[in-house]
Order: sequence, then C-alpha cells, then structure tokens
Amino acid sequence: SEDWKYEEEERLVSMLEVASEIKEMKPYNVHLFKVPLDCISELIVGQRADTSLKDKILTAAKHLRVPVYETKISDISFDVERRLLKTL
Repeated sequence: SEDWKYEEEERLVSMLEVASEIKEMKPYNVHLFKVPLDCISELIVGQRADTSLKDKILTAAKHLRVPVYETKISDISFDVERRLLKTL
C-alpha cells in the first residue's frame, strides 16, 4: 500500500521448508531464517513488549550497532508513533 511507502521496508519471501530452524508452537510453528546482519538497520519494540523482551532487544541492538525505537499509540491521531529508545 502507498500508505506505508514512507517506511522504505523490504520484505523477503521464502519457502517454509528451507527455514534454518523451526520452533514447534501452538497454534502454528515458527519458522526462523538466517538473515545477513548488515541487512538490519534498526530494531522496533512493540508497545506491549515486556521488560525482559525489551532488554533482549537492547542487547541485540548493541551487538548489531543499530538504533532501537519503541512504539506507542498516538494521543492526538489514529497513528502509531515511535520514539528513540537507544542510539548506536
């Protein structure tokens, strides 16, 4: 959708059978794929993420040397806002 064009996001589609790892979960399994680390330019934490997950993301960001943002529902519009949590 053109509404999301500003994100400049790229997506990769792959067959589930070639996943690097499969975690058996309910109701669906989670398929994990290896991604070149230099493809990651930032990490975004969802507004409902608990402190433990947020800490893991901050640790990963430090290793990757990328900024971390946290999302929040806007107080003035129907948008999701983000704020910088941690820089490089």
